[in-house]
Order: sequence, then structure tokens, then C-alpha cells
Amino acid sequence: MTPVSRPLASEGTLPVASVSPTILNVIQGQRAEFRCTVTGNPTAAIEWIGGPGNRMSPRAVVRGGVLSFSAVDPADEGEYTCKALNTHGENTVRVSLFVQKSNPSVVGTQPQVQVSPQNIEAHEGDNVRLYCRATGSPTPKLTWLKNGGQIPPQVSPPSPLPHRHFNTFTFCRDINLISSR
Repeated sequence: MTPVSRPLASEGTLPVASVSPTILNVIQGQRAEFRCTVTGNPTAAIEWIGGPGNRMSPRAVVRGGVLSFSAVDPADEGEYTCKALNTHGENTVRVSLFVQKSNPSVVGTQPQVQVSPQNIEAHEGDNVRLYCRATGSPTPKLTWLKNGGQIPPQVSPPSPLPHRHFNTFTFCRDINLISSR
């Protein structure tokens, strides 16, 4: 009879958990997913714990080491922990989920810019007034350039109107502007 070699209980390795990503910033209503992979001998079991108030969100789904949310809510924001466990011990990795509240009517909208007048001809010494209005989410920042460069110092600074994303520039002497774009 040939002796069968069996591993001793002391043989094997501690589990090591790895999660990707470790920090996730998501807009409310979007999908979020953390993937936990483990190594170790014997094969480690994976468990997800935590969440807001140390309670797993009812919207969280755990499958095969993956913690996912099909549509995150601000209440899901918090720290979650992937725990790997085998007979030699355990290892944990903490991740953070941040949820940005959104306004459903403007989620991820590209900036829309309206400039008026569209085209203007001016002679040196003429005063010219251009208007620019921009909408979008997040709120666009308006910047004026002349031929891709800085606006000359003799140009009046922008004067935003309250409660609107609207800028006005008054162009003074020494400016010869053919087009506002």
C-alpha cells in the first residue's frame, strides 16, 4: 500500500483581498460596482459588509465577489468592506462610495452656448457689446477669448446678470472685431 500524502493543517496561505476601484464617485441613479478578488490556500470565501450605519444597503447586490448597485441613491453612500476568509485567517479591504445628488432634468448635459450678435463688424473707436449665455450641468464657466488668446486690458470685464448664466462684454477703442466667434 502506498502512503497518501496529505497537506498538514499548517500548510497553506493567508487570504489576500484586492478590490477595484477603491473609491467610486457616482451620480444618483447611475450604476456602481466594486470587484473583490482573493488569493489564498485554501480558496478564501468572500463576504461584503458595511455600508451606511454599518448596514448593507437594500439596493446592494453581491454576486461572486462583486458588490453592485443598479441605480445608486444618496442613502447608499458610505464605506463597504470586502472580507476574505479561509482557515489561515482573514484579510479586509475597505472601499468608499460617494453619491452626488442630481437634478433629473439636467443630468450630464453638455454646455449649450448662445452668443449674440453672431457676427458684427466694428470700426476702431466703436463700442461693441457681445452677449453670451450658457446652460448645462454642471454649470458651465464662461471664458472670453480673442483669436484664441487673452482679451486686451482695455476691454470691460464681464458683468454677470443675477440668477442667470449670462455674461456681457463691452468692447472699447482699439478693437477691430470681425466676428464674435
